[in-house]
Amino acid sequence: MQVQTLGRLVSPGRTFLVLSGQTLATLIAAAGSIVIARLLGPDLYGVYSLSLVFPSFLMLFTDFGISPALTSFPAKLKKEGSEGRLASMIRHAYAFEVLTSTTVLFIGLALSDVLSATS
Repeated sequence: MQVQTLGRLVSPGRTFLVLSGQTLATLIAAAGSIVIARLLGPDLYGVYSLSLVFPSFLMLFTDFGISPALTSFPAKLKKEGSEGRLASMIRHAYAFEVLTSTTVLFIGLALSDVLSATS
C-alpha cells in the first residue's frame, strides 16, 4: 500500500522502518545516559555533562541538511533513471561531510586549551 502525499508516494513500511530505527537509537542513548549517571554520581555527571556542551554546539555545524537530502533524493533520482547523477551526488555529499567535519574538528582542537583552562 502506498499513500499519495503532495505528489509523492510514501510507503508506510519504509516510514515505520525509519521511525523504529530512530526510536531504537533514542532508547540506546537514554540507556547509556542512565548507566553513565549511575557510574559517575551526581557531581561527576555534572562535570561530564558540562564537558559535552561545546562539542555538541560544534556538531551543529557538521551536517547542514545533507543527511535528510541523502535520504530522500536517491529514491527520486533512481526512479528517474539518473544513476550517474546519484553517484555524483553521493560523492559530493561525502566530500562535503568530510570537509566540514574536519574543519569543525580542528576548530574544536584549537579552542580546547582555552576552554579547559582553569582560572
